[in-house]
Amino acid sequence: MTENPPTGLTVVSMVGSGWSCTGGTCARSDVLSPGSSYPAITVTVNVASNAPSQVTNQVTVSGGGSGSSTASDVTVIAVAVPPVLSIGKSHTGNFAQGQTSATYTVRVSNGVSAGSTSGAVAVTENRPTGLTVVSMTGSGWSCSGSTCTRSDVLSPGSTYPAITVTVNVASNAPSQVTNQVTVSGGGSGSSTASDVTVIAVAVPPVLSIGKSIQGTSLRGRQVPHTP
Repeated sequence: MTENPPTGLTVVSMVGSGWSCTGGTCARSDVLSPGSSYPAITVTVNVASNAPSQVTNQVTVSGGGSGSSTASDVTVIAVAVPPVLSIGKSHTGNFAQGQTSATYTVRVSNGVSAGSTSGAVAVTENRPTGLTVVSMTGSGWSCSGSTCTRSDVLSPGSTYPAITVTVNVASNAPSQVTNQVTVSGGGSGSSTASDVTVIAVAVPPVLSIGKSIQGTSLRGRQVPHTP
């Protein structure tokens, strides 16, 4: 018996009790009596990511003193729906010049009508001038520097645990910065979120000084005064 896979399918294995199978062919030599059937053969295939929406798989049996016979099986291939990842970023209140350990919250979600993710998902922080990333942490995330990754499946309509991004604010940071973060991978196109942050400018002290004279000033005489 020989499997004839169509374009889009690849034979992984063929197995059946009493059959000797190699590649896409199985053979046996024991007698098959009239009205009887050999044990079934299980054919395992992989479906290509670009397989057409319908394929016709054929198998042929020959030998044993009989003419050959072919069977066809029409198979519908569901078109894979890709994931659609989105990302959001937020913070609370204003930051201040010279502030340490200010935080942002980052969340990655998958579209309700999308497919599940497959493979690694990466979140990358794109800090503006005036901010320095101190750390990125989140349950289930593996973070290093300004990037966090994970490979577990995110189902449609679901959200990964949040990432906390901790930053330091430079003493000369501008009065407003736009912080960006990007998510990519998992079979989805990339997505970027921006968060506009107001930076309170440090107000320097303004010193003043006064001077006054006590008593009457006389010519040629020093009179004490109080600054």
